[in-house]
Amino acid sequence: MRRFLIYTNLHKDPQLETTKDICTYLRSKGAEAFVLIDECVWQGREVPEGVYLLPREEAVCADCILVLGGDGTVLSAAREIGQFHIPMIGVNLGTLGYLTEIEVSNLEYALDKLIAGESPRSPRSRPPSRARSPPTGVPGRTGRPPST
Repeated sequence: MRRFLIYTNLHKDPQLETTKDICTYLRSKGAEAFVLIDECVWQGREVPEGVYLLPREEAVCADCILVLGGDGTVLSAAREIGQFHIPMIGVNLGTLGYLTEIEVSNLEYALDKLIAGESPRSPRSRPPSRARSPPTGVPGRTGRPPST
Protein backbone atom coordinates (compact mmCIF):
# COMPACT_ATOMS: atom_id res chain seq x y z
CA MET A 1 0.00 0.00 0.00
CA ARG A 2 1.34 3.38 -0.93
CA ARG A 3 -1.41 5.92 -0.31
CA PHE A 4 -2.88 6.30 3.17
CA LEU A 5 -5.77 8.39 4.41
CA ILE A 6 -5.85 9.22 8.11
CA TYR A 7 -9.13 9.74 9.96
CA THR A 8 -8.32 11.25 13.36
CA ASN A 9 -10.46 11.66 16.47
CA LEU A 10 -9.46 15.19 17.50
CA HIS A 11 -10.56 14.55 21.09
CA LYS A 12 -7.94 11.79 21.41
CA ASP A 13 -5.22 13.51 19.35
CA PRO A 14 -6.06 17.22 19.85
CA GLN A 15 -2.64 18.58 18.82
CA LEU A 16 -2.39 16.01 15.99
CA GLU A 17 0.91 14.75 17.40
CA THR A 18 0.22 11.08 16.62
CA THR A 19 -1.30 12.02 13.27
CA LYS A 20 1.76 14.06 12.33
CA ASP A 21 4.11 11.28 13.49
CA ILE A 22 2.28 8.78 11.28
CA CYS A 23 2.39 11.13 8.28
CA THR A 24 6.11 11.71 8.77
CA TYR A 25 6.85 8.00 9.18
CA LEU A 26 4.83 6.96 6.13
CA ARG A 27 6.50 9.61 3.97
CA SER A 28 9.95 8.51 5.19
CA LYS A 29 9.08 5.06 3.79
CA GLY A 30 8.04 6.45 0.41
CA ALA A 31 4.29 6.32 1.00
CA GLU A 32 1.78 9.15 0.75
CA ALA A 33 -0.28 10.26 3.76
CA PHE A 34 -3.24 12.63 3.90
CA VAL A 35 -5.65 13.59 6.66
CA LEU A 36 -9.35 13.59 5.92
CA ILE A 37 -10.97 17.02 6.12
CA ASP A 38 -14.17 17.52 8.04
CA GLU A 39 -15.00 21.14 7.30
CA CYS A 40 -16.99 21.61 10.53
CA VAL A 41 -14.14 20.31 12.68
CA TRP A 42 -11.25 21.96 10.84
CA GLN A 43 -12.85 25.40 10.46
CA GLY A 44 -10.60 27.93 12.18
CA ARG A 45 -8.08 25.29 13.29
CA GLU A 46 -4.44 25.64 12.35
CA VAL A 47 -3.07 22.68 10.42
CA PRO A 48 0.33 21.55 11.71
CA GLU A 49 3.31 21.52 9.38
CA GLY A 50 3.68 18.17 7.66
CA VAL A 51 -0.05 17.38 7.76
CA TYR A 52 -1.70 17.51 4.33
CA LEU A 53 -5.48 17.64 4.20
CA LEU A 54 -7.67 15.86 1.69
CA PRO A 55 -11.35 16.60 1.04
CA ARG A 56 -13.75 13.71 1.71
CA GLU A 57 -14.74 13.41 -1.96
CA GLU A 58 -11.11 12.59 -2.84
CA ALA A 59 -10.89 9.79 -0.24
CA VAL A 60 -11.58 7.22 -2.96
CA CYS A 61 -7.94 7.50 -4.09
CA ALA A 62 -6.58 5.95 -0.86
CA ASP A 63 -5.30 2.38 -0.59
CA CYS A 64 -6.00 2.21 3.15
CA ILE A 65 -7.66 4.32 5.83
CA LEU A 66 -5.97 4.55 9.22
CA VAL A 67 -8.56 5.39 11.86
CA LEU A 68 -7.00 6.99 14.95
CA GLY A 69 -9.11 6.88 18.09
CA GLY A 70 -11.23 4.13 19.54
CA ASP A 71 -14.16 1.93 18.67
CA GLY A 72 -16.52 4.90 18.30
CA THR A 73 -14.12 6.54 15.87
CA VAL A 74 -13.95 3.35 13.79
CA LEU A 75 -17.76 3.25 13.63
CA SER A 76 -17.93 6.95 12.69
CA ALA A 77 -15.35 6.47 9.94
CA ALA A 78 -17.26 3.48 8.59
CA ARG A 79 -20.45 5.57 8.48
CA GLU A 80 -18.80 8.57 6.85
CA ILE A 81 -16.47 6.98 4.32
CA GLY A 82 -17.49 3.33 4.15
CA GLN A 83 -19.14 3.87 0.78
CA PHE A 84 -15.68 4.08 -0.81
CA HIS A 85 -14.98 0.41 0.09
CA ILE A 86 -11.41 1.13 1.14
CA PRO A 87 -9.83 -1.14 3.78
CA MET A 88 -9.85 0.49 7.22
CA ILE A 89 -7.66 -0.33 10.17
CA GLY A 90 -8.04 1.17 13.63
CA VAL A 91 -5.23 2.57 15.76
CA ASN A 92 -6.17 2.55 19.43
CA LEU A 93 -5.48 5.88 21.14
CA GLY A 94 -7.43 4.92 24.26
CA THR A 95 -7.21 2.21 26.86
CA LEU A 96 -8.95 -0.78 25.25
CA GLY A 97 -10.45 -1.17 21.82
CA TYR A 98 -12.32 -4.10 20.38
CA LEU A 99 -12.48 -2.74 16.82
CA THR A 100 -9.06 -1.11 16.77
CA GLU A 101 -6.34 -3.56 15.76
CA ILE A 102 -3.14 -1.58 16.25
CA GLU A 103 -1.73 -0.28 19.52
CA VAL A 104 0.42 2.88 19.42
CA SER A 105 3.32 0.87 20.87
CA ASN A 106 3.28 -1.36 17.73
CA LEU A 107 2.57 1.40 15.25
CA GLU A 108 5.81 1.42 13.22
CA TYR A 109 5.78 -2.38 12.90
CA ALA A 110 2.14 -2.28 11.73
CA LEU A 111 2.79 0.56 9.26
CA ASP A 112 5.75 -1.35 7.79
CA LYS A 113 3.51 -4.38 7.34
CA LEU A 114 0.80 -2.29 5.66
CA ILE A 115 3.30 -0.66 3.29
CA ALA A 116 4.53 -4.15 2.36
CA GLY A 117 0.93 -5.24 1.72
CA GLU A 118 0.87 -7.63 4.68
CA SER A 119 -1.52 -7.94 7.61
CA PRO A 120 -0.43 -5.93 10.65
CA ARG A 121 -2.59 -7.88 13.11
CA SER A 122 -1.14 -7.95 16.58
CA PRO A 123 -1.22 -11.04 18.80
CA ARG A 124 -4.13 -9.41 20.67
CA SER A 125 -6.15 -9.63 17.45
CA ARG A 126 -5.67 -13.39 17.30
CA PRO A 127 -5.86 -14.75 20.83
CA PRO A 128 -4.57 -18.28 21.26
CA SER A 129 -7.25 -20.89 21.71
CA ARG A 130 -7.64 -24.62 22.00
CA ALA A 131 -10.56 -26.98 21.91
CA ARG A 132 -11.60 -28.61 25.17
CA SER A 133 -14.15 -31.22 26.03
CA PRO A 134 -17.02 -30.21 28.29
CA PRO A 135 -16.29 -30.92 31.97
CA THR A 136 -17.41 -34.22 33.42
CA GLY A 137 -18.87 -34.77 36.86
CA VAL A 138 -20.96 -31.62 36.73
CA PRO A 139 -24.73 -32.25 36.77
CA GLY A 140 -26.01 -31.87 33.23
CA ARG A 141 -22.45 -31.69 31.83
CA THR A 142 -21.27 -35.21 31.24
CA GLY A 143 -19.42 -34.61 28.00
CA ARG A 144 -22.00 -36.85 26.32
CA PRO A 145 -25.18 -35.86 24.56
CA PRO A 146 -28.24 -36.08 26.80
CA SER A 147 -30.05 -39.42 26.66
CA THR A 148 -33.64 -39.41 25.56
